[in-house]
Amino acid sequence: YSIICYSGIGYLYRILGKFPEAYQMYYKVLRIRLRVSGDKAPETAIVYNHMGNVLPYMGKFEKSLEVLHKAKEILENISKNTVDLATIHNNIGNVYFYKGCYDKDLQHYQIGRQILESHKLFDHPDLATCYNNMGSALKELELYEDSLEMYHKALALREKIWGLENTQVASCYLL
Repeated sequence: YSIICYSGIGYLYRILGKFPEAYQMYYKVLRIRLRVSGDKAPETAIVYNHMGNVLPYMGKFEKSLEVLHKAKEILENISKNTVDLATIHNNIGNVYFYKGCYDKDLQHYQIGRQILESHKLFDHPDLATCYNNMGSALKELELYEDSLEMYHKALALREKIWGLENTQVASCYLL
């Protein structure tokens, strides 16, 4: 049960913007997870994903990519086509976006989108996130028409999922 507590505390630290503290909690989860489940378990990959998500906010982009690629490798060895793998590709894309590597981030967002679509998850919130992130990358690449198309897809899907009166939908209007 300590894994649940550490994970919950790490999540709350992340929400509060206390990224070093979040990382410490996720690291504690990782140590337990490695001891209990081993280094090839999907649960271990999820912990690496959480750790990789806080590292960019600490300025540790390369470490983040290293950890997220570990998560990706674990899941790819189990199945190349899981929703968690799509999430990890999206998160890898985010790190490349923060680094200004827009071709690389777009590639990972597209892989995440393809995985979700292969599962026929056409109404999944993560698909809307992929569309939104692809729109951001395309905008940075100055492919404005393609960017606009992705933003419209993200908006339409978020409206379908959550309705018009939701912050997820409202955030689309701020772009």
